[in-house]
Amino acid sequence: WSSSACCALQHLCMPRGKRHGIHWQWLRAQVVRGGPAFAVSLNISGIEPTLRNAAELGAWQVISPQEVVGVVEYVDGLHDVQEKTYEKPTVLVAGQVSGEEEIPEGVVAVLTPDAPDVLSHVSVRARNMRVLFATCHDHEPLDQIKAAAGTSLHFTTTASGAVNWTEAQASEFEAASDAKAAEKPSAGLKISIPKWPGKWVVGMDEYKDGVVGAKSKNIAGLRGKMPDWISLPASVTLPFGSYEQALEAKENADIKAQIESRVARINARQLNGNNNGAPAGEQQEQGSDEASTLLAECRELAMQVHVPPEVEQQLTEAMTTAGIPLPDSEERWAKAMGAIKGVWASKYNDRAYISLRKIGVSFDDVRMAVLVQRVVPAHYAFVIHTRNPSNNDPNEIFCELVRGLGE
Repeated sequence: WSSSACCALQHLCMPRGKRHGIHWQWLRAQVVRGGPAFAVSLNISGIEPTLRNAAELGAWQVISPQEVVGVVEYVDGLHDVQEKTYEKPTVLVAGQVSGEEEIPEGVVAVLTPDAPDVLSHVSVRARNMRVLFATCHDHEPLDQIKAAAGTSLHFTTTASGAVNWTEAQASEFEAASDAKAAEKPSAGLKISIPKWPGKWVVGMDEYKDGVVGAKSKNIAGLRGKMPDWISLPASVTLPFGSYEQALEAKENADIKAQIESRVARINARQLNGNNNGAPAGEQQEQGSDEASTLLAECRELAMQVHVPPEVEQQLTEAMTTAGIPLPDSEERWAKAMGAIKGVWASKYNDRAYISLRKIGVSFDDVRMAVLVQRVVPAHYAFVIHTRNPSNNDPNEIFCELVRGLGE
């Protein structure tokens, strides 16, 4: 709910923040926190330690178990430092973690009182980057770790799901520093930019590399491999390059120019950095704020793009052929076009920008495909992993189940 509310408030908070000299993201967060859902969330968080004690679950929930050595540092929120580069292996105690952040380069552990989903973006990134990531539902252990700020600690996890730590020896910290330096991502990675295939919509028979994304290809690859009692959802896809092709329309000339101007400013900042004489930390923070604002403006502009009428025409034909129900009114078609533009606009996502910048790839080289499927009025929504993501055990299946449509 918070994520959808933040998206809805973006276009309202940006002009008001500028008018009153307030960062629009801070203003947006305060508006969300003033709602009833935030109060309910706080109450639930307050009773969670009691429930965990009653269930004998302990204080810790380990999302990504790793053995690490690093210098302890406290930050108010992981979002505040996600673009920062730490020169030494660092253990972050973060007061707030939403689940949507990137893990900063050089960080070996993130410990927080927040409880992001074990399948959230930051949780997946922690496991892929072999970063210790754990939630602590008791303030005392976290306070002890925070009190050791500036000290190098050695962290381990137990089979029962606890986190233990001791002061690290100098030799341990040196070894950890050398290992982290060897893992630094290589810059200058070259990627192949997909070209628009010349049509706005493709069916399953045309799901190929360079045309659609992995999710579309995986769905098509399941055809003929599923038992009769499992239905494979029908789908069509707007291929890679459709957004860039739409920008070439005469009606979008002004929007294209405005987006290109902002992209150029972001890329120039990424290439040249800040040369304003400010300390390195302040430069990084200023650059992060400006890039975030420019990316938000790009998303807002992308939502104003005129979608060529051929898109609706080809969608109608392809969806009818695939057996997907069509929007039954002009209002629903308008919502469908808005959803498509929402996917296109996610090209300018802060998280994607930060991830790509780390490996020296321009975020503007990203191409978005849009998978179109029928929304099923499900009683339950679920995600099943055939390997437990929390402990990487291939003999354990991890299933997350919620009532309704989930996300």
